[in-house]
Amino acid sequence: MIFSEVLKSHAEPLVKEIIQHPFLTDITTNTLAPAAIIAYVQQDEFYLSQYALALKAAADLAPSPTIAHVLMPLLFEPNSESIAHTWLLKSIDISQVEQLPTTVPNPTTQAYIDFLFANKSKDFFSLITALLPCAWVYPEFAKQLVPQEVTDNPLINWLQLYDNQFPDLLKMDLATVLFTILDQETFTQSKQQQLLAIFLQGCIYEWHFFDATYFQKTRLLANTSTITMEELMNA
Repeated sequence: MIFSEVLKSHAEPLVKEIIQHPFLTDITTNTLAPAAIIAYVQQDEFYLSQYALALKAAADLAPSPTIAHVLMPLLFEPNSESIAHTWLLKSIDISQVEQLPTTVPNPTTQAYIDFLFANKSKDFFSLITALLPCAWVYPEFAKQLVPQEVTDNPLINWLQLYDNQFPDLLKMDLATVLFTILDQETFTQSKQQQLLAIFLQGCIYEWHFFDATYFQKTRLLANTSTITMEELMNA
């Protein structure tokens, strides 16, 4: 099994939990509270600004000019997600992100950002593995949650964007590129375990990000997912 498939197979139980999170189930039923939408957009705007910096750092740390050249066209992909935020806000009659009050990152958002940059200080492959969950989880839940029938739910466009149904607005290529880079490298068993732990922790942060914005949490709580890191590592 190639390494990317090892990562995905271990993370599958957590992806299932993310898909069942009320933030996403409320998206599918058009019942997501305006407060949750606003909190999500505010936090995601901040997170993506830092994610873009971490992605730029990955390009700078690339072990070869070829890999750097592959990453460079993707550096602006996080900024393209503003259209997703606009669509969410329009569903509650807010026309643009700039109308929202200025906010600071909640503890979960800050912890996730710190996680990215902590892995930057390790090495290139640790950093791109930390970047992968955000790039991979969204299209994974979108392809399962986008309804097959036509719907008047205005929030479905948000899911369709991450299902790559609007490639002229946002091309969901980043995860594929990063997985390919990992698959082209030969890692020791010890390094594979290290990268697997980073990938799973990032997926856990994805669950926490939805949870913190859905409930507008103002402090960082211990992991309340029913899937433990030990279970994920042994999957």
